[in-house]
Order: sequence, then C-alpha cells, then structure tokens
Amino acid sequence: KNINGDIFYDWCKYTLIPSLKTKCVIVMDNASFHKRVKGLLNRHGHRLLFLPSYSPDLNPIEKKWAQAKFLRQGWMENNLPKLFHDMGCTSFILD
Repeated sequence: KNINGDIFYDWCKYTLIPSLKTKCVIVMDNASFHKRVKGLLNRHGHRLLFLPSYSPDLNPIEKKWAQAKFLRQGWMENNLPKLFHDMGCTSFILD
C-alpha cells in the first residue's frame, strides 16, 4: 500500500502520538507530507525537526567516499602532521 499525506497524518495521530510516553523530538526528512504533521505533533507537546535538504554527515556512503578519496590522494599515517598543520591545527593528539 502506498503512503500518502492522509495515511501518514492518521498514522501519526492514532499510532505514533499515543505510543510516545514522554515529550519527544522527532526528526524527519523534507518530504512534503511530513510538514503537515508539525502542528499536530506540537499540539501534543512534541517537537518536529527537519533534516537539512542534504545531510552528508548522516549518510553512511559519504564516509566511504571520504575514505576512498583519502586513499586515492595517497595520504598515509605519516602525512597526518602535515594535514593538521595545513588546516591550522598547531597541537593535536594521535592515538
């Protein structure tokens, strides 16, 4: 069954909200029908936060791309002091 705005709104109203025992912060993406439930959640004491339109820090594949880029550029462990220096970090700790 496809989910549309009406189904999602009803799910929030009749399933999600009754299951939340304390006031919650609910994080959603920017799907248009998610914005419709903001008032409903607020009326019940919950807060709705939207993810930024693109969240590379929350996307696991972005970490893998960063690792691949790091390896492709030929960085090795002994280049880390230069990397930190180039970034303006004058003191750092390496384990």
